[in-house]
Amino acid sequence: MPSFFQALPGATRRRISDWTRVSASRFGVREDATLAHWRGRILAALLGAALLLGFVPLLLGLYIFLLHGPRVMVVVDLAAYAAAGWVLYSRSLRYRARAWSVILSMFAIGAISMALTGFRTAGAVWLSMAALTAGLLVSVRAGIAVVACYTLLFAVLGVGIVQDALPWTLGVPNALLLWTLSTVNTALIGLMATVSVGVLVSGLERESEGRLRAETERRHGQQLEALGTLAGGIAHDFNNLLAPILGNVELLAVGAPIEQQELLDDIRTSAERGRDLVRRLLSLRRGEVGTERTEMLAPVAEEVARLVRASVPQSVRIESRVTPAPAVRASVTELHQIVMNLVTNAVQAMPRGGVLTLDVDTIASDHRLLARLRVRDTGCGMNEATRARAFDPFYTTKGAQQGTGLGLATVRALVATLGGTVALTSTERVGTEVTVCLPGVYADDERDERVRHTQRQPTPRGVASWNGTSPTPVASYPDAAAPAARLVLLVDDEPVVLESARRVMTALGFRAIAMSSAWAAEEWFAEHAADCDLVITDHRMPGRTGPEMLAAMRRQRPDLPAVVVSGYTAEAAREVQQLGGDTALLAKPYGIAELTAAIDSAGRTSAVSG
Repeated sequence: MPSFFQALPGATRRRISDWTRVSASRFGVREDATLAHWRGRILAALLGAALLLGFVPLLLGLYIFLLHGPRVMVVVDLAAYAAAGWVLYSRSLRYRARAWSVILSMFAIGAISMALTGFRTAGAVWLSMAALTAGLLVSVRAGIAVVACYTLLFAVLGVGIVQDALPWTLGVPNALLLWTLSTVNTALIGLMATVSVGVLVSGLERESEGRLRAETERRHGQQLEALGTLAGGIAHDFNNLLAPILGNVELLAVGAPIEQQELLDDIRTSAERGRDLVRRLLSLRRGEVGTERTEMLAPVAEEVARLVRASVPQSVRIESRVTPAPAVRASVTELHQIVMNLVTNAVQAMPRGGVLTLDVDTIASDHRLLARLRVRDTGCGMNEATRARAFDPFYTTKGAQQGTGLGLATVRALVATLGGTVALTSTERVGTEVTVCLPGVYADDERDERVRHTQRQPTPRGVASWNGTSPTPVASYPDAAAPAARLVLLVDDEPVVLESARRVMTALGFRAIAMSSAWAAEEWFAEHAADCDLVITDHRMPGRTGPEMLAAMRRQRPDLPAVVVSGYTAEAAREVQQLGGDTALLAKPYGIAELTAAIDSAGRTSAVSG
């Protein structure tokens, strides 16, 4: 059976819905606070209905009270009607003040009616309605408190009945008995209505919060997906810009005077920061190939605490309480990035000093042990708006040179990839706490992992990456090309990157052949397959990827060693794993040490390594 609202024409329903939504916003209730927003809309609908539909009953009541009394009810009804209009349209009242104004108005009408006329008016109905409204608009406790108040009122009026102080009881047989029965029934009805509404509201609140969390996760996932797609798209081009900078800087550093070394160090540092930013962007992508290693969280947390303790101002005190926790399926790099990002954020939140607490312990959840990391600070904290966007990529409240807004977004993405959870609580001028829980790995899981590790195929050899140390002069590197100059085929569609790689390989003692496309490289290789000792190729190239080109070459020369260079190793790793053979994966941009390590890895069983 359709409700009264559903029976209205569609245009009317839409106008009413829009009006209640706008009114709730005017009450100071945000639309993203789902339950509170609907309570605001219910309050607006209640007040609007009281003004519109209550006008005729008001006139009827005024007529009756003027003729038959008590005339004080005329004042009460007019005051209540005026209060409803004021509460609805006031510009200064917030939601909670409006809600309690309505509740108290209902209570006042009911209390005065019961005191003056007893059974003859709807005083008990108004009191029950006050309890129901309190439970609906505020909380179950508020509804129960209203029931307790009017039960106390009934008891006081009961004393008046015993002392014959209430004129409307005169001539009524068994007035006290009837009053007692009325008291019990009114209290019972109020409690039943309040509890029922409370259960309904609690269920709706949990459901709405669940929907809101799901929507937030979906929106955040879409943001990460879009950002990851963007990052994947720019990583190739951006790393192509950085690769020749790092390679040429290392070549220039050989034999350069100290003054020039300092300038070259500045250039290299800037290039490394650009590279790290790209890698942080790429870490936001979801669904990457997970690590197959297990590591302990506690030692990583202790290491981060030690590093940060040496660099923070003396006004910041770092307290660490680290207890043994189960191993987690993550790499040291991933764990270090999670802890370091959280600790860095905490330090930056305390510009005037404070206490940073870093805890690692073990908790049980759903019959499984979790490694829990908690990072707390006593800094400025966050307001509600900041908390809502804290995990959004690039959202930051710091200055232009103080943060990128990727710290918490990176933590959330990494933790999600590792199968864990992250939660944030914060209070303004009190501080912030971030809790990360990662699933522990059981002993059986670790044993199975060791078996898988020993049975794993030797390809790809691994990912060579820059370790952050200053480069060693070329003359002191292990001679990867010994005992004689070997022939290496370089393939990259970026001329600057290709020329930089050619210079580096020549400096290492190789004879380098540079090709700017996969098709040209395959044509050359078809004629010189026996002479080629190594292929170093970019991963992404127009028309044909590096792994696709290598697969074609290995049909002619199955034992061909190769290095695949990629600015996005997580994506390239899948294709490199499928290649088999002696193949190494090298992260771009790279230093000469990483390049020689990759060459050695790829040619460990070939002529390149002797």
